[in-house]
Amino acid sequence: MSQINVTHGIGDLFADLSKIATSTRPRMRGVVRDGVKVGTSLARQYAKEKAGPHGKALHKRINGEMHRNLGLFGNTISGEYGFDGIPKSDFVGGGFRHGINTDLPRSADVVGPSFLRSVDDEVQDIFRGAEFL
Repeated sequence: MSQINVTHGIGDLFADLSKIATSTRPRMRGVVRDGVKVGTSLARQYAKEKAGPHGKALHKRINGEMHRNLGLFGNTISGEYGFDGIPKSDFVGGGFRHGINTDLPRSADVVGPSFLRSVDDEVQDIFRGAEFL
């Protein structure tokens, strides 16, 4: 005959889920912030590597920022990186390399998969810390 031993009650489950709910936002904010920093750094690096004589300072216009209180209940965590300001001319700006600037897409190709892994790792750590995994 099989036997089931319950070592935790519904109160323990509630406590664990409450702990997860309060710790997730700050931890995920850190993951998003790290993704923005890495993306900004890569895009600047690519801009420096490809810059011609007219675009030597373009990398300085690439910056990143975190957003606050987005979403219906202010619970969305987001950030972005890209070009700041308006270029002095259309030539030295977003499309100075043969009409196409690839700095941001190239950095996104690296940051996207890395960011996904970071989110997954953080979620696993959160649930492992609450002894769910």
